[in-house]
Amino acid sequence: MTPQNKPRVGTAVVVIVIKDNKVLLGRRTSSTGKGTWGLTGGKQEFGETWEQCAMRETKEEAGVDICDIEYVTAVDAFMPEHGAHFAVIFMKASHKAGEPKICEPDKHELWDWHDWDSFPSPLFKPLDILYKSGYHPFR
Repeated sequence: MTPQNKPRVGTAVVVIVIKDNKVLLGRRTSSTGKGTWGLTGGKQEFGETWEQCAMRETKEEAGVDICDIEYVTAVDAFMPEHGAHFAVIFMKASHKAGEPKICEPDKHELWDWHDWDSFPSPLFKPLDILYKSGYHPFR
């Protein structure tokens, strides 16, 4: 295996933000998953807990404060078409304050609240894996 073919695995914390039985989704503009719908989240920083990462990323990306954060599950998201391989930690949180807004236009072009059972498509691969697993945040 040559050095450029070695797997580079990163950890991403992805947040299912809930308000009024709806989930916050954003349409991605970044090169990884452009045009797909995903949740708030991103790479965990050194020394940061999953909860801290969830709070920081949700505020940075959508301008929303969250609370009642809890672990849901982890998925293995291998995306060779993007040269990415992530261990994705899913967290669930309640909306605390703030209306979603575009804070990082290079990453998302739209934020909106959606029913879990009627998501737009296509979904960003990590969310698609979770969704197809049968997980439901309201059951």
